[in-house]
Amino acid sequence: MAERSDYLYAQVRKKMLDAVRMDLIGPTAAEEALTELPTNSYITGMLYPADSDITEDENYNDVEFTEGRLDADGNGSESVVLEDEEPDESTKGGFKKPSSIGVSFYLSEETNKINVDVYWGSYYSDKVDDGEVVDESIEEDYENKKKKKRQVYVREQMAETVELNLDDIGRAKTIPLHSNAHIFIYVIQMRLDNGYKMLSVYLHNNNKGGDEKEYERVMFQVELHVSTKDKEAVFIPEYICRKQELEDEYYYKGRPIFGRGRGCAATWNKREDEENAYSIDSTFIPDHEIPGVREVKVLLGYSRLEMPEPEVDDQKQVVKLKSSGPEKWLPAVEINGEGIFIEFNRATMNEWLTNSRVAERSKKYESCYEEYCKQKGWENFKSRNGEYVLIHTLSHMLIKEMAIQSGYSSSALHERIYSSDKMCGLLIYTGAADKEGSLGGLVELGSMEKLIPLLKGALENGLTCTTDPECFMKNPTTDRINGAACHSCTMISETACENGNRLLDRALVVPLPEHEEMGYFKELVNVLCGIQV
Repeated sequence: MAERSDYLYAQVRKKMLDAVRMDLIGPTAAEEALTELPTNSYITGMLYPADSDITEDENYNDVEFTEGRLDADGNGSESVVLEDEEPDESTKGGFKKPSSIGVSFYLSEETNKINVDVYWGSYYSDKVDDGEVVDESIEEDYENKKKKKRQVYVREQMAETVELNLDDIGRAKTIPLHSNAHIFIYVIQMRLDNGYKMLSVYLHNNNKGGDEKEYERVMFQVELHVSTKDKEAVFIPEYICRKQELEDEYYYKGRPIFGRGRGCAATWNKREDEENAYSIDSTFIPDHEIPGVREVKVLLGYSRLEMPEPEVDDQKQVVKLKSSGPEKWLPAVEINGEGIFIEFNRATMNEWLTNSRVAERSKKYESCYEEYCKQKGWENFKSRNGEYVLIHTLSHMLIKEMAIQSGYSSSALHERIYSSDKMCGLLIYTGAADKEGSLGGLVELGSMEKLIPLLKGALENGLTCTTDPECFMKNPTTDRINGAACHSCTMISETACENGNRLLDRALVVPLPEHEEMGYFKELVNVLCGIQV
């Protein structure tokens, strides 16, 4: 049963998303009046006029849509591709300005009528009077009034519904809008050999116009909605329409996909008691609430004492479950739970890595870990630098603090470190093998009012250790690839750590004696903990 707090969090989240959409897409009101160009006020959700009738980037009739019948996997005698690639948008003014968006989805052969609802905003220039000015001179009065006139850009809501009879469309069809013949719907219909068909519905802005200024021809706050007249559940999940199952088919059965966006994202609406969706919508800022953490643990084999690099798939040191050959199946368990994900600012992280002392320490960890792997006969999947050690150490410090505040033991919490050119963060999670998973004590700590005291406690505890000064004076070596770290301050249960309590160093997290300039959270320790370093 949902708690009152669940609805409260959902309301706050919705308000935040609405604020983001209003700021980036608009409008603030249905008939708003802007004091600056609408193309300067908003940065997405717009369709600019194309440069030609059908530009290269909107070449719908290329090889991907060659005449021919497709099988369920999108194969045809004329090399037809089931899923058309994203078109490259034309570049204007130094950045990409799209002129079309679309959605693709699956229907059964029996479905022959759908509606396409198109909504957008159009802006026109107007002048408004700030107020009358009374002056002795008619000439001065005229000049003052002229100065008081200011230009605004007024929004006009546009909407149109296009009824599609799929039996009359055939392979493809262009349908101009009644309100503007230069804006049209382009429909592509591809029939499969298993009783289904795939439709791609595009909205194309070809309103090149004459003497109109560009912003008058741009479509703002564009929305594309596809459904039947009676909102019937006719949109079929992708995995049902495929003949050959994918390796991750189980994932798609649990989280079916009903549509894909072209130049935008696609969302859908579905009633709980129905298998199919009843509408497909376009969106420029999609949102999805992750209901929980799902982990699948698979037993690959056994190793003694130490576990090699966690991200290497083929571990030479692992004794396989079957010695005569590869296993046909492996024992596994699915765990449902909860977690907290923390992402680091990449720009701040890169700036921190340029510090001379940090860079020296980071190279030391890279070389020591490389040599450590050679001595063990392990594959060094990726270099482990100061960034990984920082994130990994903070994760341990938070796990120790969370174990106190959430009621979980530290062995019940697990970590996942994301450190690469594209990722910079950590996930701390827990779970149970039953359907419900855990009880919510951990995720509750993710709220700001509880996360800040949690971080404060972790940083304060990291400043000192019962084994100092011996602990903070340690440096990484090829035999012991840890810095200022021991069981008293940062090490946790090895079943909870992804790297066997290796690559830990408090000196990279908080300012320690003789290493003050290396601490990533040096300023935060001063502000949050009130400790001057």
